[in-house]
Amino acid sequence: MSDLLLEIIYETTIDIYTKLVGLYMMIINLLKATEWKFKTLFTIVLVIQISLCGLICLEAMNIVFPIVRQFIGFIYLTFIPGILIIRILKIRKLEAIDSLIYSLGFSIIFLMFTGFTINSLCPIIGINEPISEKVLILSIDILVLLLCLINYSQGETITKNPYIHLNKLFAPSTLILLSIPFLSIVGTYFVNFQNSNYFLMIMFVFIAILFMLAVNDKFISKDLYGFMIYLTAISLLFHMSLISMYIMGVDVHIEYYYANLVLSHKYWNPTIYENTNSMLSIVILLPIYSIICKLNLTWVIKIIYPLLFSFLPITMYSIYKKQIGEKYAFVSVFYFMAITTFYTEMLSLTRQQIAEILLGIIILTTISEEKTIKKRFMLLIFVYGLVVSHYGLTHLVLIFGTLTFLLKKYGLRSLSSESFRLLFILVFAVFVLSWDIYISSGSILATILSIFKWISITAGKEVLSTSSVNVITKPSEYYSGMVLKKLYLISQFFIFIGVSDVLYEKLIEKKKSNFSDDYLLFSILFLIVLASSLFTSSTGMNIHRLFHISSIILSPFVVIGYMTIVDFSKICFEKMSTNFHFLNPKFLLNTFSLILILFLLLNVGFIQELIKEEPKSYSLSQYRIHDNERLNDISVKFMNEFDFQSITWLANHRNKTLSIYADASTATLDFASYGGIIKGTNTLNSINNIIPENAYIYLNYMNIKYRLLNGPSMGIYMDIGNVTSLFDAKNMIYSNGNSIIYK
Repeated sequence: MSDLLLEIIYETTIDIYTKLVGLYMMIINLLKATEWKFKTLFTIVLVIQISLCGLICLEAMNIVFPIVRQFIGFIYLTFIPGILIIRILKIRKLEAIDSLIYSLGFSIIFLMFTGFTINSLCPIIGINEPISEKVLILSIDILVLLLCLINYSQGETITKNPYIHLNKLFAPSTLILLSIPFLSIVGTYFVNFQNSNYFLMIMFVFIAILFMLAVNDKFISKDLYGFMIYLTAISLLFHMSLISMYIMGVDVHIEYYYANLVLSHKYWNPTIYENTNSMLSIVILLPIYSIICKLNLTWVIKIIYPLLFSFLPITMYSIYKKQIGEKYAFVSVFYFMAITTFYTEMLSLTRQQIAEILLGIIILTTISEEKTIKKRFMLLIFVYGLVVSHYGLTHLVLIFGTLTFLLKKYGLRSLSSESFRLLFILVFAVFVLSWDIYISSGSILATILSIFKWISITAGKEVLSTSSVNVITKPSEYYSGMVLKKLYLISQFFIFIGVSDVLYEKLIEKKKSNFSDDYLLFSILFLIVLASSLFTSSTGMNIHRLFHISSIILSPFVVIGYMTIVDFSKICFEKMSTNFHFLNPKFLLNTFSLILILFLLLNVGFIQELIKEEPKSYSLSQYRIHDNERLNDISVKFMNEFDFQSITWLANHRNKTLSIYADASTATLDFASYGGIIKGTNTLNSINNIIPENAYIYLNYMNIKYRLLNGPSMGIYMDIGNVTSLFDAKNMIYSNGNSIIYK
């Protein structure tokens, strides 16, 4: 390795570590920001605003301070508005983690509402580019100062600023925990540029060791559980999101297209008839972070959104902790994060990331001890945020809220619901229908009705032959795959036992439950949804996403179910006069934790890479993937430099009146995101397509190097042989050696 490369790596490492420590210190201090004196908070707000405006002015003079604007902009947008709103609402009795979570939730909604409002009002007063740097900075700064003014007018109720001991900030345990995301970032760098996965492999060993130490209260104390959860979450997300220099996945390409459309025109056009275009989490929030932080849209998706999404596990930890205690809550969240969908498919669903954060905050609010009126007001705010973030999750929560009310009123009368009352559900429904009809022009409503139609058609016709059943019954030729499948099935069995045990104690034995009634009702409904996937595939989401969403609610019952089965077994053995005193709670929890570590290491592909079995992970084992099916999957989910160059060239030089023929993934996804081309593309169903004259034929890296064509639809591929020999070289208008365009 050259001295220059070593120097670059060294400087990059130091810079990343410095920024991680800085972010850590800033977030730790923000944990107490709702309890600061107003003078202290107002001073910090002014310093951040002046710093941000100063950096923008300096950049206009070509004086750039790398990362500083991104760092300050992220903190400002993500926490400051929310902190001020919490103080205005006088939500005082909050734990430090809850304070940070609510700050994030209120800030997200503040940004989406602010962007929506200025986009609607500015054209009326002659400002035709409302989603631009000057307008956004001015609008957000003025509104934040207005929140400060309202805060000041309420009077000072805090007499001193909370003090945070620096020795806790730089304790060995916290610094060791910071090494996890450090290894994730450096590890992806080496995968991308050195084809080496050693740092990522070490990272997973670190996570496993630190998890076991935390469960046993060794080195990692309970007050660091939330911190460890966040760092583990962001490390898992980064180890996938930072692979390649481009966005990964399927839906994200369409989301990128509509967000980029707003950035290009500096205006969001709500009249475009498309579900994605009506989601403010895409067309407002993404552009705001991109503009204020001056980050390319790709890196907002690959860095900023994962940083936000990592707060979902912390929110879940807070919810679980209030109901089953810190230790069980910590283990339950680890189970959730170990599920593959969390750090793979979710990275390509940016709107769902925001919606799930808000869903978590909604659940947290339902179990909070705030006064009923204030609680319902908060719920309405977060429900509004959910409605404008993700239509699928919105309708699921609306249906569940309605069923919760009906179950409480006409079925399980021993369970009460303080949150989902009739008036609240009606207001929620009005929000949903108003947005569906007036903003999305009915496109969302048409989609939802179509889903219900397919459910009614397929219900009963797919019994035990659905896609979910196929996932369960499909045989694996590898031992790792068989073990992993069994662990998933066992975890579902534990969940069923856990929910059944809690309900039995609550409804039959009339014991007081640690779970709120709202939470129990949602648990029942999510369990039913999972069971329904055995009878129909037309749920609007694939089984992986459905399982992931259900796990937000059901994860605590994995631990409860495990402990219930063990307790029952102990009782049976005691009746047989068998001594099992060594099966104490600590031993049992350690055993379960070891199973979870195995579950994680199988899901991320660590064990498969270690024993050189099935190459499961694109981060760890991409260099070993040679079979056509996996190669095709890579071509769909990951773009390379050659395809990026050719697509951007075609977008800039094409005749827009001519059609373009390409394979399914390129025509549907890549052209939309990095080409800005969403119309006029056609799929090459085979190499024998009848292609009219004066049309473009696009061959990507996978078509040429591996002779694979993705089509006729997504997920299907065919071997096309030496495709370049079928076209006249004279008709070639572009080639970079691995990607070719013919006309």
